[in-house]
Amino acid sequence: MVTGGTGMVGRALVLRLLDLGHQVSVLTRNPQGARLVLGDNCQLISGDPAKWGDWAQQICGHDGVIHLAGQNVADKRWSKSFKAQLHDSRVNSTRNICQAILACKLPPPVYIGASAIGFYGDTGEAEADEGFSCSHDFFGDLCKEWENASSCLEGKTRRVLLRIGVVLKQGQGALAKMDLPIRWGLGGPMAGGQFFMSWIHLQDLVNLIIWALGNTVVSGTYNATAPEPERNSDLVRKIAARLHRPALFPVPYFLLRMAVGEFAQFLCASQRIIPRRALEQGFLFQYPTLDQALDNEYGLA
Repeated sequence: MVTGGTGMVGRALVLRLLDLGHQVSVLTRNPQGARLVLGDNCQLISGDPAKWGDWAQQICGHDGVIHLAGQNVADKRWSKSFKAQLHDSRVNSTRNICQAILACKLPPPVYIGASAIGFYGDTGEAEADEGFSCSHDFFGDLCKEWENASSCLEGKTRRVLLRIGVVLKQGQGALAKMDLPIRWGLGGPMAGGQFFMSWIHLQDLVNLIIWALGNTVVSGTYNATAPEPERNSDLVRKIAARLHRPALFPVPYFLLRMAVGEFAQFLCASQRIIPRRALEQGFLFQYPTLDQALDNEYGLA
């Protein structure tokens, strides 16, 4: 069973699982819309994981649960009410999913839950692996509570938590927002551009989830980021080179703050996150470097 199956990551994951011959159920608040996105080969279960409902009984009998649902952090300015939405869509939904798993006579043997590298906050120049401490700010506290919401599964279901970085896919997500001003000739580094961005190609994230799903020794927390973080200025420059456009208009921090409010602080946090545990356990990245990832999306520079 997959939640968040119509999002960028969820859709790619569901379609890949179907290609591999899996039977996939998707828990969705909008079955009609999900059918248009995902096609006819998966089972759709109507329900909102943030609210307890009849959907909970249908978790039983699955071989695994992949919980990706959560309000997009960049959808709105971070008002008090929007922060509550961010919290409830992650923490409440995780608690409900895990309680539904525990209610099964034979619980699904594996749970894979999304988290985020916002757990670490601003790490500056330091490389941070899975042992790095949690930041004490809104996003760090949210990620910690999000992860702890599934702790009730310990000893009952294999539990894997993926702290996901910036997911790269042309025309979608963060990359769509970054390359649009570059295409218009208005792009440039943000807030000086010296902060590190920890990214992962969409295909590598999908592969990592499937690797965790089928590998019984994989358990606990993993950084879902490529091995080589890049500074924002280098990322912008490399996108511009592949689009054959200039990137000469830097965006100062105060303008970002005016545009997106408190979220600017997290958008420009330096995060040099290393996927130590995945590498040590033999996961092979298809796109370990930014050049390889961008070449796949845009072609050679």
